[in-house]
This record gives sequence, C-alpha cells and structure tokens, in this order.
Amino acid sequence: MKLLSESKIKKNKFDVLLPLIFILATNFIAIVSLEFCIMIFLVFPVAITSFYIYCAKKSSRTNVFFIFSLLSAIYFICLFEFFVPLLELLPQENFVFVSLITLTVIFFFKTYQHSSLNRLGASSSTTSESLKNNTNDSVSVSLIEAEEKQCDSDEDLDSEDKNSCSICRKFIPARTFHCNSCKSCIIGRDHHNYFLNCCIGRFNHKYFLFGCISSFSALLLFANLSLTSICHPFPVFKIFGVMFLLPDDCTDVFRETEIALCFVGAIYAIELAIALFIVIIHQFVLISKGMTSHEFWIHKERVNSRKYGIWRNWKNFCYI
Repeated sequence: MKLLSESKIKKNKFDVLLPLIFILATNFIAIVSLEFCIMIFLVFPVAITSFYIYCAKKSSRTNVFFIFSLLSAIYFICLFEFFVPLLELLPQENFVFVSLITLTVIFFFKTYQHSSLNRLGASSSTTSESLKNNTNDSVSVSLIEAEEKQCDSDEDLDSEDKNSCSICRKFIPARTFHCNSCKSCIIGRDHHNYFLNCCIGRFNHKYFLFGCISSFSALLLFANLSLTSICHPFPVFKIFGVMFLLPDDCTDVFRETEIALCFVGAIYAIELAIALFIVIIHQFVLISKGMTSHEFWIHKERVNSRKYGIWRNWKNFCYI
C-alpha cells in the first residue's frame, strides 16, 4: 500500500510539473526574439499532438492534459488582467472576456459532471432520475426514449448496432462502445477527451461542444485585444458603437519583456483557437450527419441517420 501511494504521489507530481514546465519554458523562450517565437510555435503543436496520440494509443489515464488546460487558462487570465495595457481596453471588452471564460468553465464542468451518466454500468433508473431532476433536461428524457424506440424498431439499424462487448462480455444497446481508458462501455460514445479526463458521450456531448465554442471565442477575443493593445491597430468595422480593430505593425514587440509576453500569449491563443476550430467544424459535420467521432473513425455510419435530416439530427443532439 505504501509503495502504491508513493508511486501515485510521484505520478501526480509528474502530471502537474510537466505541463507547468512546458508552458513556462516555451513561452519564455519565445519572448527572446521573433526567430525563437516562430521555432517554438512550430514545434509546440507537434509535441502536444504526438503526446496526445501516444496517450490515446496506450489508453492511459493521465491528468497531464487537464492540468495543461487549467494552467493555460490561468496563464491567459493573468496576462490579460496584469500585462495587457488596461488603459487601452474598454470595460465592456473585459466583461465579455471574463463572461466567456466563465461560460467555458461552466460548460466543461457540466461535461465532466455528466460523464458518469454515459457509463453503461450506471443503472438506467439512476440516469433517468438524474436527468429528470434537472429542469433543463426534462424534455431530453422523452426524446432519448423516442430515439431508442426508433433504433429498436428499425431492423437495419438493429442488425448493425446491436452487438455485444467483447471486453465486458455483455450485450450493449445501440451506439454504445467500450472505452479502454474509462474501462467501461459508454452510451453514445464520441471520444475520450484527455483534456477533460473523461469520455464524451450521449449525456455530456452538447456541453462539450458549447464549451469548445465559448473557449474558442474567448481565445480569439484575447488574441485580438492583446495584439491591438500592443501593436499599431487599424479600424475595420463598427458594431453597436464598438470599433473592431486588427493589428497592423508588430515589429517592435520584442523590445520590452511585458509586451513580448503579451504578443507570445496572443500567438499561443491563436494556435489553440485553430485547434478548437478544427474540432468544432468536425463536430458540426458529424452531428449534422447523425454520427459520432467513434463511428466516423471505425467507418460505421447509421443506416437511418441521413433520412432524419440535419434538423432532426441536431434536435436529437440538443434534446430540444
């Protein structure tokens, strides 16, 4: 027991220290010069993606990506509140940024909170009771039941999706797949998200998508406000009395450490926003087709998903 606790403590230290050192090292090396900045942010996505693929192949449970996400959010907030010149930011801009960060935290917390409902081991009565206690999800129960009845009544879909799990050695309902990381069968499994350290399935998929959209918006806003504060901005258009600006000349940003930190932070935010944009587009396409990411990767398309149409697929996804 003592050896297990010591190994667990070492693993937790590794999970915290690795992303902390990685974020600080990459960002502080990048502020040295433009050449270092370009080099770091070319290597950065390759390193993150490679490690993510490695963990996915090993199906290992790790907190590295979750801590990485948490530390990145704290890093952006600290940069925005303490380093970006506040005199050049409007109170409305600061309010919108804080609101988007708050929404992101709420949606991703909901994603993690509802992940336990996706496990097939949880009894159906517990799942239904948990959903019915939530007034926002009261309509979802009837729609879920209707969709399950439709799956059961469709012979083609039944023959394709109804199977047994070779790992759990039990029969599983339609669109349920085993997750090696969670060591459980997940209802409506989309994928195992290492950044949230949970599976994305039927009962938390919508919160995950909304969280991606709000975090994408927050990152773009942070990058835009940071660059237009430290670079020479030019006006593009005006919305509701607020002028939208874009940076023009950022050649002298590496002369001062504080300004260089803001510039590097903005580039870091843009890279993360690009990754989130790809995820959002991928999710939008699959949801419109009535598919999950797991079904997409194993080339398993639902027979009757297309006849529902885009509207019905989105209605089933959002449960409204």
